[in-house]
Amino acid sequence: MCLIRLLSAASGHGISIRGRYLSISNEELDNLVREITNGNQTLGQRMVQGQLQSLGHRVQRQRVADSLIRVDEAAVAM
Repeated sequence: MCLIRLLSAASGHGISIRGRYLSISNEELDNLVREITNGNQTLGQRMVQGQLQSLGHRVQRQRVADSLIRVDEAAVAM
């Protein structure tokens, strides 16, 4: 089944994919990411996203990646 049909069928049944994600400001996300990476600048996007999920924060991958860049651009470049 193609993705468009799947998403269309889900929305037809009142299921929202976007509604599953946490609505949080970039500043709040950056603060959480800063706390998670504090003392361990080698954590990657997947590890940070997993830590966020373990704390009950479901956030899109791209938002986590963008936050890591804002929080510590030098560490991300490594």
